[in-house]
Amino acid sequence: MKNFCVIDIGTNAVKVKIFSDGKYYTLKNKHIHFENGHVSKADIIKYVEEFIKEAKEKYAVERNHVYMYATEGIRSAPNGEEIKQELEAKTQRKLHVLDPKKEARLSILGGLSSIRLKGRPKQILFLESGGGSTEVSLLDMTKRPFGIIASKSISIGSRIGKEKIENQPELKNFLLTLRQKHIKIDPSLKIVVNATGALKLLAHKLQQETFRPDLICKNQNEISVAQFCQNAKEILDKQDYDEQFLQQYFLKSETLDGFIGHINILHHILSHLNLDDKTPITTTLGGLKDGAAKELEQRLKIGDNTKDDAEEKQTTQAQEKNKDYAVSLRQYYQNLAAKENAHYEEDTNATCYKASLSKTNGEKINIISSAKNNVDLSAQNAKGESKIPDYEDFKNLVLYAKQQGQIISFGNIKSDEFKARLWLACLENGVDTAQKPQINKEQVSKETLAKLNRAKHRNKDNNANDAPQIDIMQYQQHQQQRA
Repeated sequence: MKNFCVIDIGTNAVKVKIFSDGKYYTLKNKHIHFENGHVSKADIIKYVEEFIKEAKEKYAVERNHVYMYATEGIRSAPNGEEIKQELEAKTQRKLHVLDPKKEARLSILGGLSSIRLKGRPKQILFLESGGGSTEVSLLDMTKRPFGIIASKSISIGSRIGKEKIENQPELKNFLLTLRQKHIKIDPSLKIVVNATGALKLLAHKLQQETFRPDLICKNQNEISVAQFCQNAKEILDKQDYDEQFLQQYFLKSETLDGFIGHINILHHILSHLNLDDKTPITTTLGGLKDGAAKELEQRLKIGDNTKDDAEEKQTTQAQEKNKDYAVSLRQYYQNLAAKENAHYEEDTNATCYKASLSKTNGEKINIISSAKNNVDLSAQNAKGESKIPDYEDFKNLVLYAKQQGQIISFGNIKSDEFKARLWLACLENGVDTAQKPQINKEQVSKETLAKLNRAKHRNKDNNANDAPQIDIMQYQQHQQQRA
C-alpha cells in the first residue's frame, strides 16, 4: 500500500498523521492564530504547505496521496470558501470541508481505535471538545464498529476560556432527542472524552504525584463522573493559576485559556446530563486525523481510490480553468509597468497569479490572485519594509475592476487606513462597492480622511449592484516580506 498523509485543519491547530512504510507517524501540531475573530488564512496555507513538503521529503508521500480535511474553523468562517479555494489552488489537492455528522463519525472512529476499553460496554457517550465546537454522541457498541444513536454538535469550543456558559439550547435539544427516542441508558455505559493537551490531566486525581501520559492509551486512567466534575470545579474556582499549578498540570501543547475552556465545557455538559455519578470516564488521544487515516488505510488497501482521483482531477481542471482570469490581469499590469517605467516580475511557478511591480523609487507593489473574484494587494518601501499601498496603487486596481465590469468588495481587511484608501479610489474613479466599509476614523490619517470626506460629498454613496464582485484582501505582513 502506498504512503499517505492526512491533514486535519481545525479551529485551533493544523494536525497531521502520516502512513509510511507500514508505520504511522504523528507530526507536531501547528497552532492557528485568529485574525478579526476568525482563523488565520495565512497560518493555514503556510502550515499545510510546510507539512506537505515534510511528508514528501521525510516520509516519501507523493502529493497525490495527501488528503486534507477541515472542520468548524473553516466551516463557519465568513472567509471559509476563500480559504478553501486558495488552499486548493496552492496545494493542487481537494479540501474536504466536513459536515458535523461526518466530522463526528471520523473523530469517534479515531478515538475508539486509539484505546483498549475495559469490559464490553453496550453504550458509549463520546465527547470531543474542539476549539470552535463540541460534539456529543451516544453510541451503540453492539454494532460494528459502532452505531450512532444520537449526535449533536454544540457551537461552543475551548476558546471561551473561563467564560460562564449559560443554558445551552443545543444541549437541551440533545437531551430531548434522547427522551423522544425513549432511549434507555445501559448500566454498562462508559464515557470517552477525546482529550488533547492539558485536558488529559482531568482523567487523574489532581493531587496525584506524577502525571503518566503513557497510561492514557493503556486505559489505566478511569475516574468517575463525580471525580471528574470535582477536579473541574477545583480548577475553575481557582482565582490565580500560580507557577506550581502550571508546572504540575499544564502542558505546553495548548494555551492556558484553551485548557480552562475544555474543562469549563465538559464540566457544563456532564453536570447537565443527569448521569450516574459512578459512570466511568476515560480519555483518548485519537481524533479526526486518526479516524480519517484508518478509513483511508482500509480503502487504499483494496485500491478504492477511484472517487478521490476523480475529485482531484475535477479540482485540478477547475483550477486550470480558473487561471483564465489571470490573462487579463497579467496584461493589465504588464501595460501599467511599461507606462510607468516600472519593472514587472511574475512568479510563473506559483499555482496562482503572483506578480510584482518594482517602481523607480525602489518601492514595490505585490499582486496575488487565486481566483477571478479575489485579489491580495500589498506593498513594500525601498528598504523592503511592509507598507500600505499608495492611493495610485489602489486607483490602478479599481480601474482594472471597472474595466472588467466588476464591483469592489472589501474582503477581510484589518487596516482602517487600507480600507479608507481603497474606498477613496472607488469614489474618485466611479467604481461601485458591494458595501460601505466600516472605518474607525481615529485609525485613518488626516490627509486620507480629508480626501475621503471631500469625495463622499461629491459622490452619492456607492450602492451594490448585480455586477460580479472582486474581493480586495490586505495581504499579511509576513507574507509581504516573502513576496
